[in-house]
Amino acid sequence: MKRFASQLGLVVLSGVLLSAAFPPLDLGFVAWFALVPLLLAFERARRRGAVWWIYLHSVVFFTMGLWWMTVVAAAGLAVTVFHLGFFQMVFAVPVFAARHRLRLPYLAVAPVAWVAAEFFRSFALTGYAWLYVGHTQWRFLELIQIADFAGAFGVSFLVVAVNAALLDACLLRNPRAKAAAIAVPAILLAGALTYGGHRLGEAEFRDGPRVAIVQGNIPQSVKVQAVKMSTQDVMDRHLELTLEAMAGAETPDLVVWAETMVPGYLNADVRFLTQAADLARRHRTRLLLGSNAYDQLADGGYRKANSVFHVGEDGRLRDRYDKTHLVPVGEYNPYRDLLPRTNEVIYQTAGFLPDLEDGEGAMNGELESGGTKYRFEPVICYELIFPELVRSYAAEDADFLILLTNDAWWADSFEYEQFLAISVFRAIENRVALVRCGNTGISGFIDPSGRIDDDDLLTRDGKTKNVPGVLVRRVRIDDRKSLYLALGDVFAKACLVAVIVVAFVALLRGTKGAPRVSG
Repeated sequence: MKRFASQLGLVVLSGVLLSAAFPPLDLGFVAWFALVPLLLAFERARRRGAVWWIYLHSVVFFTMGLWWMTVVAAAGLAVTVFHLGFFQMVFAVPVFAARHRLRLPYLAVAPVAWVAAEFFRSFALTGYAWLYVGHTQWRFLELIQIADFAGAFGVSFLVVAVNAALLDACLLRNPRAKAAAIAVPAILLAGALTYGGHRLGEAEFRDGPRVAIVQGNIPQSVKVQAVKMSTQDVMDRHLELTLEAMAGAETPDLVVWAETMVPGYLNADVRFLTQAADLARRHRTRLLLGSNAYDQLADGGYRKANSVFHVGEDGRLRDRYDKTHLVPVGEYNPYRDLLPRTNEVIYQTAGFLPDLEDGEGAMNGELESGGTKYRFEPVICYELIFPELVRSYAAEDADFLILLTNDAWWADSFEYEQFLAISVFRAIENRVALVRCGNTGISGFIDPSGRIDDDDLLTRDGKTKNVPGVLVRRVRIDDRKSLYLALGDVFAKACLVAVIVVAFVALLRGTKGAPRVSG
């Protein structure tokens, strides 16, 4: 019983420490040793125990890290954590096999297996690429520049490698082996910092178009139930804030409203479409507006989408982008064919019916400023967490990316800061600036090196969340191209292949000659 309690304590401690490395505590340095207790529990575990210890670790870690989900529905958190725990077993099996059957040190397999698990959950069951270990280092710009060839996965690899080396240094008896355990991650860190310093030092950005962010700060109760404000009130607030953005010495080249901030369906509502078109014509500027879309089909049916509309200076609709990676249950019901009554349950619980359809690809938006043409690509909310999707859009020769999001669902929670941390990596990976436009925050400009200066965030009365306002800045353009932009998640895919090979070899080896371990 004491042995079990000890194992339990180690696993829970590791989960708590790892969650503390993310916002809201944001103690990034803790991530460098947070996994040591978990690996020590692996060292003492039997085969079956190792799998369930990682599941328990995942339950503790993800429950604490995703607690903001309870603002909408505690059941949603429970379902998410239940699934994510199984994904992390991709880490447990090869690590246990490599250690106890192949007698490999943790440093040789733990970083590879952790990256493989993160990559696996980026696409399994539609994917959930949130709370990667590498995200904990989002403020450490010199270190995370390696994301421009290895993605956020490369940073995760480094952090887990240090954790593994710390435990190996304690377990190994041979002095040379101990020295190697310390030297390998030290060399990797030195290389990452050297590379990062070089990339930051060589960065020379040029000024791009002037972009205005409009943060309307519309509570979700208004969006869902029309409480206190009419749809025209919502539109009027955004029109007024847009006029505030126009009041400067230079007219913005592009004005951005957040996800679904035009009430209803912009392409089907003559009133709101006319108001937006008049605004664009009067000030000779372009608008990028978040709204739902409604299309009548030839067979009498309809199609609805979460969309972005590009309105030109002449007031005409130039382009439209329909969100391609929809949120399960929130925007579409993946269970509707198997369990038709789930639509009714969702409607009664959340107050809306998830009946949106996904889009077909990037917008390929263009605008001109100062005689130079620029290309931009919008992404909507949840889509930004998927590195491969964002990379595919940036690869459309985009000069910058624009995120339109409505995080009002999450009230004043720490979801905002976690999402901001992920945004930094998308900018570095693709070497493009990222414009963040949120209904309730956090809105601002991230340069292609992942840097966010204080004056690049929309702030009012010292707050970045749940305040209305506007922010106008010139987008920074980086002419460099990243290796990640060309190759994508090659590093993460290689890690996944490697752990499959390790697990297969360990299976062939069997337990013969394996060290005896206690439970």
